[in-house]
Parts: sequence; structure tokens; C-alpha cells
Amino acid sequence: MSIQQPGKEQRSLLSSQSSLLILFILALALRIFCAFYGPTMMEYIFSDMKGYISIADQVLSGIWKVTHFFQSIGYPMVIAFLKRFFDNWSMPLGILQALLSFLTLIPIYLLSERCFGKKTAMIALLIASVHVPWVLFSNLALPETIFTFCLSLSAWFSFKLISEEKPSLLYAFGWAIFFMMAFWLKGTHVFWAPLFLTGMLIYRKKAALPAVILISVTMALSLSLHGWLTHSKIGKIQLSASTGGLNFIEGKCPLKDNKDSLSYSWISPLYYQLDMQKQKLWDRPFTDSSYFMQQGFKCIQANPFILVQSLESIPFLFFGNLTWPLNQMPKHEAIRLYELYFSIFLLCGFLLFARQMATNRDLKHFLIWGLPVMALFLCVYIFKSEVRYRIPFDIWLIPMAVQGLRNLRITYFDEEPASHIS
Repeated sequence: MSIQQPGKEQRSLLSSQSSLLILFILALALRIFCAFYGPTMMEYIFSDMKGYISIADQVLSGIWKVTHFFQSIGYPMVIAFLKRFFDNWSMPLGILQALLSFLTLIPIYLLSERCFGKKTAMIALLIASVHVPWVLFSNLALPETIFTFCLSLSAWFSFKLISEEKPSLLYAFGWAIFFMMAFWLKGTHVFWAPLFLTGMLIYRKKAALPAVILISVTMALSLSLHGWLTHSKIGKIQLSASTGGLNFIEGKCPLKDNKDSLSYSWISPLYYQLDMQKQKLWDRPFTDSSYFMQQGFKCIQANPFILVQSLESIPFLFFGNLTWPLNQMPKHEAIRLYELYFSIFLLCGFLLFARQMATNRDLKHFLIWGLPVMALFLCVYIFKSEVRYRIPFDIWLIPMAVQGLRNLRITYFDEEPASHIS
């Protein structure tokens, strides 16, 4: 009687599964450790964080104001929900965000593995597991962590919708739900929806119609719910946050430190770091988004070259400024060093990937990977740029950068390319 030894392929599979399990365990352990032993959420209650918490307290007291809907209302509602059930609400919020930061890694791995193969997926997972902003943001009262999680699930559903011959309505509904959940938290991904729906129609033609219609109806219902909420609470129908007007004048007008008629001041971290701090006083509140949009167009008329200059917002996503509020933390020098080398890796890999995608004219890869990044670039071009806007989109940029650099190595050594979509 003999004992059959496992074959080479079986040993390789077991080794790969073990490595994958170890990476996931380490990623979870790192986030749980930071949730309990890292900087506490209550140490960083200022600026946006203070605003979200203040709105949550007022909502719990039955007080609603127009200013509550200036930024997206979703995150204050999350805080309000936890405050209702927990006295020490910051701890369950930190744990929740740590778990969601971990769960974000699963769609990233699956998406990378399906499109690029196991090697790229494992490397992307390793980088994402220790990605400093994702780890640290889970300990801050900011919506980025939950927003990134929602985007990661929409990214997975977008892959399924593009890869299938007949797009599933279940995947379409999932895409729409998580896209709109993200929309209630932040709006930097807003241009992804029209780009993605248009891309589906071009790629799948009539077969995409049921999925496109379902997505459109689901999004319309979510926007209507937001309109109903604002009408019932402030007597005004508002389908989204009203911060768009201020963002537009910040990006298109020469004066970057703005103060409104209610004495609220606003300057983006990028312009503060560039010392563009000459203040502009306005006779309207920032919540009057349509007024500020009009003022932004007037600035364009006065200086049409700003339409060219605004292209600088795209490289500013990678270089030239610091990630706020991580630059306020005690170890900000080490964080900045990480950001520098990570940005070099990210930008070089992304450009190599984009070149390969353009050369191959692979429409599937473009719809799955290129469109979300194009939506981000379009957003910062129209409005303004912050590193914090890019960080959630690293769910696409990290695997793209890894694959771009691997393609360079594969080409140099004449190896078999790993890229595929199944």
C-alpha cells in the first residue's frame, strides 16, 4: 500500500491558497490593530470631521438646516445612527470602517485575478493590504473608507456586466445600489455613471438595454429619495449635495480662499499648501450652488486659458500636495515619504498600462478599468483636485499599475503575457 504524493500542480495550488489566506489575515490584523491601538478618532475632530459630527448631533435633536446638505448627508447619518445606540460611538465606527477597509480587498483581488491573472492579483492585494491611506482613514471620521468599499463592489459588478454576453439584471441592480450608496457619501465618482452606461450600450448594444434601464431607474429613485428628504426637512428639493458650486469656483476662479455671507470660510488643502490664500468675500451662502456655478462660468469668460490650466488638476492627484488630514498626524514625515514613492509607482505603472490598453484597443479593459479613472480625471478637471479624491480610486489604479509594470517586464523578457478576462 502506497501513499500518493500530491502533484506539482496541487502543491502549487495549496501554496497559492496559503499565501492568499496569510495576506488576508495580515491585512485584517493590521486594520484591527490600528483600530484599537492607532490614533483615536476623537484626537482628530476638526474641520470636516467636526462638521460631520455636529450635523449628526443636530439631526438626532430634530434640527435640520440647509447647510446640512452642503456636503453629502450620508456620512452624518451613519454617525447619527451609531450615536443613537452607542455612547462611545467612535469605537464601533472605527471597527466598522476597519472591517469595510478589509472587505474592500476581496473585490480588488477577484477583479484583478479575473482580468490579469493570479500574479498581478497577489501583488495588488499585498500593496492594497498595507496601503497607508486606506489603513489610517478607517480611524478618522471621514466617509472615504465606506465610500471606497461601495466603489469596490460597484467595480466588481461592472466587471460582471461587461464580461457576460447578456448582462444580468441582478448585477445591474447591485452596481446601481452601491454606486448610489457611494453617492450619498461623496460625489467624486459622479461622471462614472453616464460614462459606464454609455459604454455598455456601445459594447453590448440592445443586449445592454434592460440592465441600463434598471440602473437608470434605481439611480432615479435614489435621487428622488434625496429630493424627498431635503423637501421634508428644509422645504427645498435638492437631488444631491450643494458643494458643487463652491468646488467649481475654487477650480476656475483666481482667489482660492473663499468666505460666504454666513461667515463660513473654505480653502482646499491643495491651494493652502500652494500658498494661494488671498481671500474672496461673497454676498451669498455657499449652499447657493447655482449662483456659484454662474460665478465660475464668469471666471472662465474672464480668463478662457483656465480651461487649459485646469488640466494640472490631474497630475495634482499624484504629486505636488499632501494628503489631508494625514499630513496633520504625528508621523506625517513617514507618511509623506510613503506617498512619494507610492505615487511614483502608481503613476508610472498606470501610464504603462494606459499605453498597453491604447495599443491593444481592448474595449473590455477600457470599460472595466479606464472609465472609472477617466471619470475621476473629468471630475477634478471640471472642479478641483485633492489627493483625497484619488485615494478611493486606488482600487482600480493599484492593479492597473501592477499590471502595467508587469507588462513592461514581460515585454522585456519575452514572457507569456498574463492579461486575460474570463
